[in-house]
Amino acid sequence: DDDVGREQDPEQLKTQEIQTLFNAIHRLKFSELLPDDQELFIKISRNMFPEIQIDGDSVQSSEEQLQRSLERVCEDSFLDSYPYFCEKVQQLNQMISLYDGILIVGKAFSGKTSMYKVLSRSLGPHDEKKSKEEGFVTTVVANPKSMTIEQLFGYFDSCNEWKDGILATSLRTFSNMNKDDRKW
Repeated sequence: DDDVGREQDPEQLKTQEIQTLFNAIHRLKFSELLPDDQELFIKISRNMFPEIQIDGDSVQSSEEQLQRSLERVCEDSFLDSYPYFCEKVQQLNQMISLYDGILIVGKAFSGKTSMYKVLSRSLGPHDEKKSKEEGFVTTVVANPKSMTIEQLFGYFDSCNEWKDGILATSLRTFSNMNKDDRKW
């Protein structure tokens, strides 16, 4: 590399730092905004930081690959790959990579289950030997409204011994898995 040992232009370093800072803010907050607020966020960002490239302006190759995979999985699952749905799945993927735990909330029939299922299938290899229903992510889905607190977290029985709940059992299973495996 010819740049090794050479000092970079201070203006270029400043632009790279601003780009990195902006990308971090964008990835953390953008998906939490409503669609109208997202457009406003991008307009304000372009005015405040004209020298940087906003994530929304250029889709990185990994995001392009995920997009192609999303479209393929949607087609295989007989779902329409609307741009809004695919964008939300991309944002879910970003949130999962940023945070240790997330909740997907929304109205009934708003696509919450489809979103995480499509994402889990999109992240894995597309091997025709694997079943179409098989996911590429180990998932545990728990509806806290359908069980007691004891069933969910665990409890002490009549002999004062601890009995694990669904979450404790799942976390123990996850901790014993390969650290590179995806677990939701």
